[in-house]
Amino acid sequence: METQTVLMRGRYSAALPVAADGDHPKLAVDAGGRLIASPGSFGGTVTPYDSNGDVTNLVVSAAAATLHSVYGYNNNVAARWVQFHDAAALPANGTLPSFVSIPVGAEEPFAWMYAKGWVAANGIVIAMSTTRATLTVVGAADLWVSGEYEV
Repeated sequence: METQTVLMRGRYSAALPVAADGDHPKLAVDAGGRLIASPGSFGGTVTPYDSNGDVTNLVVSAAAATLHSVYGYNNNVAARWVQFHDAAALPANGTLPSFVSIPVGAEEPFAWMYAKGWVAANGIVIAMSTTRATLTVVGAADLWVSGEYEV
């Protein structure tokens, strides 16, 4: 397993910072490409989500929320698109995604993080699509996804 160093920024103190279980830091990258984590910097309640297995889509939140991170895996032998929809339930095929579609290679992981977050007024739905421009829901449950959102 690969290990990574996470830098926490803030004012100097003789005592080392402590991140308690349940703290969900805002992540960013500085000008040098180093990861920065600022514990307690979200304005609302940060909630982790997980599909708990392969799905075709996941309703992360059925109400207004801000998406901060998405990590997942395409468990299909074909390339797919991960789409984000500002909706409380899975929209119909042919719907335009509300945010950028992420291309994911066959049987490959993906990750997306946005420190400011993507704000969805109606809810957050993440779906695996066979097309980029509009939603074409995949037939097989081959998307594993997890991350964090804020309400």
